[in-house]
Amino acid sequence: MKSNLAVAKGWRVEKVYSMDPLVIYSTNKDKDAWNISRVENGKITTQVESEVSFSPQCGWSVMSRSLRGCVGAVADDSTLYLPTEAKSGSNEVVATSLTTGKKKWSVQAPEGRSMLPLKMEGGKLLAYVEASYSKGGEIVSIPTSGGEPTTLLKLPQGTAAIERGFYSRAVDYVDGRFYISTTRLNGKDDAAEKLMLAYAK
Repeated sequence: MKSNLAVAKGWRVEKVYSMDPLVIYSTNKDKDAWNISRVENGKITTQVESEVSFSPQCGWSVMSRSLRGCVGAVADDSTLYLPTEAKSGSNEVVATSLTTGKKKWSVQAPEGRSMLPLKMEGGKLLAYVEASYSKGGEIVSIPTSGGEPTTLLKLPQGTAAIERGFYSRAVDYVDGRFYISTTRLNGKDDAAEKLMLAYAK
């Protein structure tokens, strides 16, 4: 599917949160403004209305020119799922209508941790709950109508420090297995860096 969008003067498309449906994140430095928009047939059809700060993990924008690759931005035909910024304690996953641009529901991450949407599977949203100092991470499922997350996979506390240590990372959950790997090495020859962890039930 191809789509051409004439971007308004002063605005710059920084990231593509979803390809199908097409959802983009744009900024305007002169106005100190941002917006998240759904694009259909070369036109912006919906803009997200929100007073909270969303925080998908998109790597270092200064070093990466890729528009795609944000961890934590997921969309289906009707809804965009994004994590809020965790300023203190737990963050939230917010579901926003791609028809109205308004918030549908939100779910708080458990136990003072952060939670990132991963993908849609089986009609539910899968999310990664990050490790804390005392607990390993978790993979959870959330109904698309909202509600309490259900744990699908608990990661061990013994590797929680390594899990937290991936500063720049890629994550995925496939066939009951969770994968987390680094996307950037520090380049020091004497550094013992972890490249990937994989977990299964």
